[in-house]
Amino acid sequence: MKLRIPNKGNLQPLNFEYIDETIDQYYRPIQGYFMRKRLSLALDILSAQPNRKVKRLLDVGYGGGTFIPALARLATRIYGIDLHDKMAVVRKILRKEKVHATLSKDSILKTKFPAFFFDRIVCISVMEHFKGKELDQACKEMKRILAPRGIAVLGFPTKNIVSNFIIKHILKFTPDEIHPSGHRQILDAIKKYFPTSRVTAYPPFLPMELALYVVVKASKT
Repeated sequence: MKLRIPNKGNLQPLNFEYIDETIDQYYRPIQGYFMRKRLSLALDILSAQPNRKVKRLLDVGYGGGTFIPALARLATRIYGIDLHDKMAVVRKILRKEKVHATLSKDSILKTKFPAFFFDRIVCISVMEHFKGKELDQACKEMKRILAPRGIAVLGFPTKNIVSNFIIKHILKFTPDEIHPSGHRQILDAIKKYFPTSRVTAYPPFLPMELALYVVVKASKT
């Protein structure tokens, strides 16, 4: 399934931390390719059954709603949670894209959703911002709200000399401040709660320790 992101002309500033800078990177020539590739890798997993929509899908850390137009083709109802309270701005962007989503200010560390509520969960570039026990909390909560035989797709950057260089010199962030947790710590937490997991590294021709990004398909048995 081809990735669809909002038309740049439909965007509006959210004015929350560095989120507007992050969203803008999707539309740049070099950074944009990598930013969109993260979403495409997750979309390939989520759209493995393209002719069958699930009932409910949750986008954890939806940001400016960038992934939601693509996700809307996979589920009858789309939900999104984030730490900002700019839901009205994102809804306006999505209306221009003719997409509806139920958005709320919430944390995946402890949500308000009932158990077994979602058929699919997608969590792209969120886990690396957690540290210590927060990684376990996030995975435990995803397992709680995911339906039996549901699938969670998690994506996060690797932590190595190459990714640190890109974050520091191209994306202009301090690596350890913005990403306190590395891919190994995140994978360890995921496997505690989702033993049935499939891990894909990108680029695929590199070993994980030299790759740039990791996407995990975590199945709830």
